[in-house]
Amino acid sequence: MLVGTGAFLAADRHIENNIPHSHFALYQATSDVALAGLAGSLAGVYLYGFKTEHRHARETGELELETLINTFLIYTPMQLIAGRQRPDEGNGHGDFLKHHSVNTSFPGGHAMFTWAMASVLADEYPKPWARALSYGAAFTVTFTRFMARDHWASDMFLGSALGIAIAENTFHAHCNPEFESQCKHHQRWWKVMKVGVQ
Repeated sequence: MLVGTGAFLAADRHIENNIPHSHFALYQATSDVALAGLAGSLAGVYLYGFKTEHRHARETGELELETLINTFLIYTPMQLIAGRQRPDEGNGHGDFLKHHSVNTSFPGGHAMFTWAMASVLADEYPKPWARALSYGAAFTVTFTRFMARDHWASDMFLGSALGIAIAENTFHAHCNPEFESQCKHHQRWWKVMKVGVQ
């Protein structure tokens, strides 16, 4: 993650200079639709689980909520510390330590939160179509926010990586292996590792 972020930081300005600077409104609207679709789907799953006492759907909603809280607790201090300018701010170099607020460029918040949500959903329901929809929505949000010049490439890379890492950690720490999810595969792998160590 650190090596990838460093590589993108070094290449940020070159990448930014080689992307088209048009259709910002279209990219923003596409990002908003993809984000709303993913968030709405997750809210629907949680409400369904809560009202019908469907245990798997309820676990999905609870783990999504915990993942979003964990993501927020990491995202907020990083934003305050980095204080990075967006591509269209300042001298256009993406300087750090220029802001003292949360709504800054580094790391990419939309990427971080959408990949966190998508990863939990894909782990809970590992069907190919569910994974394609959840990861597709996260990729769409990440790509369109970048193309709308809201973030540098390094912002989006680190945001995506952190979102996935937080989601995977939260999911595997609290998932129920009784459900048809990735939890079973994780439990099997963990048992093999424990036997190997012993």
